[in-house]
Amino acid sequence: MTDTLSILSWNVQSPGKYGGEADPEVLAELLQGFTGYDVYAFCEVLDQNWADGFKNALEEGQGDEFTPVLGTTGWGGDKLLVLYRTSTLEMTAEPEELMAMKEGGGRAPLVVPLGLKSGGQRFLFMMNHLHSSSTSKRLSQVQKLNAWARDQEVPVIAAGDYNFFDVRPSGSPQNDEGFRLLTEGDIFRWVRPQQLVQTQFDPHYDIDWILDFVFVSGEAQGWEASSEILLADRPREYFLTPSMTDHRPVSVTFRL
Repeated sequence: MTDTLSILSWNVQSPGKYGGEADPEVLAELLQGFTGYDVYAFCEVLDQNWADGFKNALEEGQGDEFTPVLGTTGWGGDKLLVLYRTSTLEMTAEPEELMAMKEGGGRAPLVVPLGLKSGGQRFLFMMNHLHSSSTSKRLSQVQKLNAWARDQEVPVIAAGDYNFFDVRPSGSPQNDEGFRLLTEGDIFRWVRPQQLVQTQFDPHYDIDWILDFVFVSGEAQGWEASSEILLADRPREYFLTPSMTDHRPVSVTFRL
């Protein structure tokens, strides 16, 4: 029997310190079209009300129960959220925020230890949102993440918005220093989507950058995996309209 594990990662651009305009009800309606994932993970969640809204939308749309883990760090409304499906996954230890990696007022990586109820495979799911405005802080974060992953005894799946501004659909991701440092020594490996398209849209810059990733470390590098950047058919204007987030979601499905 082959177990599957599916992840959806999305920066939902809450109207927090950085002035996002996304409407949680619009996003919750979209979420109901993204069915079947075991883990839904988000950057830039405003507060507990947003977390509850996403949880309710998933449960109403799928008839299953999801457990939320909401981070405590981040400027304004810029928190991390993980929702996992309780029929397929169980928490194997208490979640942890890696405060030493905040680098000032940034987001501490949110780590949720999980295990598949079928087959018993354990892993650490990590949600990240690295510094965007400070290159030095972002590079410090990725070096610490690389060192942390070296010490883990179970597989790691690390998703989120990494703000690697020099990763483009064409060209080598190694052109970005943050990407290079995170993957140094093959500690983390990018689950590369088959079709690469821009994942974030800025009203001031029309640059085809990829900021949203799923990385794996340890035994997870040997799992068969497929990844997709969702909403790839929607144009730039769709993501720059009021009430919509400026990021595309990214999904990964593993066959263990």
